[in-house]
Amino acid sequence: MFFTYKEKNLTIDLNTFLKYCPPKYAKNICNIILNKAVLFNEKILSFKTNATNYESNIIFSPTYKPLVDEAYTLACGTKFAKYLQVAPSNVVNIIEFVHLTNQKLQKINKNLKIKILGKNKMAKKGLNLILAVNKGSNEEAKLLLVEYKNNPKSNENVGLVGKGVVFDAGGYCLKPSPYLIGMNQDMTGAAAVVGTIFSLAKNNKKVNVVCAIPLVKNLINQNSYIVHDIYQAYNKKNVEILNTDAEGRLILADAIAYLSKNYKLSKLVSISTLTGLSARYFGDINTPY
Repeated sequence: MFFTYKEKNLTIDLNTFLKYCPPKYAKNICNIILNKAVLFNEKILSFKTNATNYESNIIFSPTYKPLVDEAYTLACGTKFAKYLQVAPSNVVNIIEFVHLTNQKLQKINKNLKIKILGKNKMAKKGLNLILAVNKGSNEEAKLLLVEYKNNPKSNENVGLVGKGVVFDAGGYCLKPSPYLIGMNQDMTGAAAVVGTIFSLAKNNKKVNVVCAIPLVKNLINQNSYIVHDIYQAYNKKNVEILNTDAEGRLILADAIAYLSKNYKLSKLVSISTLTGLSARYFGDINTPY
């Protein structure tokens, strides 16, 4: 509805949706509507659109204000994640991803802390798989760590890991030309983690979450990792490279091992665009897990 709407102004009476909505579905309905409205407002899916020409207005009664406030924050987190996702890799590269994330998360919650590991620190810690994948890039690899501790009474600590390959050419196992299309979005997992932690912290949720986002570019130059190279992973296991286009599982292995060793986690969730085969089996609607 919202993306085919031809006018530049949109008004939604939220009361008409929520008045007859069962309470258990109210939050979901509110989230969906505000998410679409926020995207309409800024038209972020098109870099050619002047965002100031569009406006969406939401009408609601004071009764629904807490619901709307939370839904709006979730919509903003989703919008930011989608911007990171669709941006070309020359617009949002590794450095810019870190900068935008740091800028977005700064000062929204006193319980949120950001730490950035560069090449030298990762080398000292033994995060060699992340560094190997990025060897063909002229940008420095980063491991972005975000801690959000806002429930000291809970022993539940959730780990989130997001795959952040800002462009994946496949390395020396180069992808065929048609499969290079969309590879700027191989960092969708990283974007989803950033959007999630933003929404949790902005809504002051009483949870404990720690995030690890490995950021690399899988390109080709004279320094690139190649087939049959052997690298020692963070967990001290030796890994032989049999396909340089299997970069996702390499950087995730180091990031997952790092979180598992350095934090007491009750559960861990990994989010990634891991293989094109999943699209054949699940299409563009379902998500494998």
